[in-house]
Amino acid sequence: MIKELKEALRFAASISFWRMAVFWTISLFISYFQLHTNWIFSRRLQSYPRCHPPISESLTPVCIITGATSGLGAAAAHALSREGFFVVLGTLLCPQLISFTFNFLDASRSILARETRTGIALLECPLLASRVGRSSHLLSKIMTEIKTQNKDAHVKAFVVDLASFQSILEFKSSLQQWLLDCKLHCSLQLLINNAGILATSSRTTPEGYDHYQTGCHDPFLNLNYPNLPNAKRLTAVGFEYFLSFAPFVLVVTMSFSVLKFLLTSSLVFLRMMGTNYIGPFCLTKLLLPLLKRSPVPSRIVNVTSFTHQSGEYLSRCRVLYILQCLRNRGKDPHITTLVHFPSVFDVQVDKESVSGTRFLRSEQYPFARLYEYSKLFLILFSYELHRQLGLMDQPYHVSVNAADPGSVKTNIMREVPSCLSSLAFQVLKSLGLLQSPKNGVSCLIDAALAPPEASGVYFFGGKGRTVDSSVLSHNTKLAKELWDISDNLFMEASLAFKETASSESDNWL
Repeated sequence: MIKELKEALRFAASISFWRMAVFWTISLFISYFQLHTNWIFSRRLQSYPRCHPPISESLTPVCIITGATSGLGAAAAHALSREGFFVVLGTLLCPQLISFTFNFLDASRSILARETRTGIALLECPLLASRVGRSSHLLSKIMTEIKTQNKDAHVKAFVVDLASFQSILEFKSSLQQWLLDCKLHCSLQLLINNAGILATSSRTTPEGYDHYQTGCHDPFLNLNYPNLPNAKRLTAVGFEYFLSFAPFVLVVTMSFSVLKFLLTSSLVFLRMMGTNYIGPFCLTKLLLPLLKRSPVPSRIVNVTSFTHQSGEYLSRCRVLYILQCLRNRGKDPHITTLVHFPSVFDVQVDKESVSGTRFLRSEQYPFARLYEYSKLFLILFSYELHRQLGLMDQPYHVSVNAADPGSVKTNIMREVPSCLSSLAFQVLKSLGLLQSPKNGVSCLIDAALAPPEASGVYFFGGKGRTVDSSVLSHNTKLAKELWDISDNLFMEASLAFKETASSESDNWL
């Protein structure tokens, strides 16, 4: 109890906590203010009705939802299965083990894992199975609930870690094979990029590395790698499992890991940026040919957040502060410097920003800012993809929308001390701003089932209503720069895993 209290006090003393408490709340208020203002002045109100997906004997619409074991993803799976979609759940089993699992499967995949007909990877090692049990139980539970509520529902589950490029490639390959085996039309009608995390500590992706300098120390193995730039250290959880296996397996696994270090030394992503933006970008890029192949209009829905606006409001407050300081300089000669408050406008869109490594330079890990950036990048990507698709000579009837569910009680804050997250939910509930996943998902369904001509739209508030996202999110120059950098990162990842860009994205823009 005392330990938890100390952790909560330490967390509450951080800049990120107050950024969340103040500016995220302001952003949410402003979003609802804009929504109700548009409703009062009905001439500016823009809403879209829901259209039922085309269902026939020759075509069963297929929908992919990432992050579908709980919260909004699970609620969306329930709702879309009732609409007649064949729902494909893309979920991650046991995030704590994913980094270790990918390294270990490279050396002994046949020993630890096999792929079943259900599309769920089952780890056969007892120690690993004990840890993945909770996640697999949630996956089985959501599939059972969907089948119970709708006997005619079609549900499929695949394992995919959006923070791992290798996992995304394997997911795409498994999905295509499954479409062929089930004799379904080899196309997709709906992709919902819903998976997201709020990581309060810096963690890298399975292909990333914990140290970005030449020569680093491994605190768990007590080894130094002076000649390996970007060497990846084993996680504490991974090392615990390594000790449970035979020594020769450990040696083989480390050998494969060292080889992988050399092959992927340039891929350094923070897990939150990888899961929230880079992963959805890569997944969309790989699946876009299937969306274009659809005989009916298809759609991409990117689930974003009102928090992307926080940087703008913080910047406006900073401008007011600077003006006040300038005004006071004449009265107090000791005022010679201006305090710098970082905002969204301070970071350029470059490789370090997109990968998240730029944020590691801060004294305190700025997880709130990083989350805001990931959601802003997702909106910029949505609008730029919408523009790129509209400029193509041959129209493919693929639309792209952004969906902001508002404040929803999910497990997104599971890394925040429980007493603080409970307090935050209680405050939002008392203000009437907190929604259940069942109510909050209406915005996602509106974006998914809107008419085909609705594209490049920001859905918020349910009932098919839309609002304007932040001014910065409409910056076409910034969006194009982000597009180019993200595409270059995708090419680097493809080459690192011996995947050619032409084979994986034949019809990509």
